[in-house]
Amino acid sequence: MASVPEKYKPLTPYLILSNEHAKRDPCVHFWSLVYFVQRAIEIDKASPECATFLGEKLKYLEEFKAQNRQIREITDELEAQCKLEEYSKKLFSFADNNDRAEVFNKSLSTPFCFCAFERNVIKAFHSAAHLMDILTIFGELSEGIAEMRKYARWKAAYLFNCMKEGRVPIPGPMADSEEKGDLQGKSTDLTNNAARPSKNQTEQALSPQRNESLNSSHPTNDYEKSLARTEQYSNAQKFCKYAISALEYEDVNTAIDNITKALELLKGFIPLQNAGNNQARQFSISRRQCMDQACMECSSSSIFLTH
Repeated sequence: MASVPEKYKPLTPYLILSNEHAKRDPCVHFWSLVYFVQRAIEIDKASPECATFLGEKLKYLEEFKAQNRQIREITDELEAQCKLEEYSKKLFSFADNNDRAEVFNKSLSTPFCFCAFERNVIKAFHSAAHLMDILTIFGELSEGIAEMRKYARWKAAYLFNCMKEGRVPIPGPMADSEEKGDLQGKSTDLTNNAARPSKNQTEQALSPQRNESLNSSHPTNDYEKSLARTEQYSNAQKFCKYAISALEYEDVNTAIDNITKALELLKGFIPLQNAGNNQARQFSISRRQCMDQACMECSSSSIFLTH
């Protein structure tokens, strides 16, 4: 296999992701390479080196698709989207759950050494973010997936810097989402050489003032509730897509099953919406009462003045 052209080096993580799943998961293998090729064409498709490399990849994709037409996730974009979204969420959950369980704090043996498991947690955050990039092949990301991708990128860079500098990471999200965005904007993948958060930025993230803000659970709880709610909407959309795909194959039972799952998820939001409507009604009543009271007082004052 030809070496990756220099211009394509920033896309190497997607090529690695594809190669890692060549034998494990044909769907991830295929669509990771599709994403790599699409982005590579945007960078350079004319130079001899890039044209040759792209030609090899395109030929491989055509042959692979022809040989695996029985796999619906290869030939059906809707099936592929659902599969990749589900897999990216599993990787994200694995990494996020272990991070919040303070696995780094419990097993950090020496100041400058993360064990293989902790490295896998960092890699899971990176892989989840890359898979969510690949989902853009099928259209714009949902709000929930976009938020997960942003968080996964930031957290992977933050953990990598902690590993590099021998620091014990703070679990979970930062309370200050604005600083989180700043850190993310100056970070990139472990597999390329672009800029990462500076040492000073990492020290600020771990400073006593930052720790105090992290101890305040309100912003974090709001973030987590919002993320969970958005994920439920995303899952409901996913089940609807599964149902539509099943109907295309005239699989009525699967369609009904997935529509039922979507409805069950959406029913959970009805009490919240009703509560919001009740609050709005109460506010309207209170406002009307205040206005009536004010009118009565004004009326009384005018009567008093006339006499």
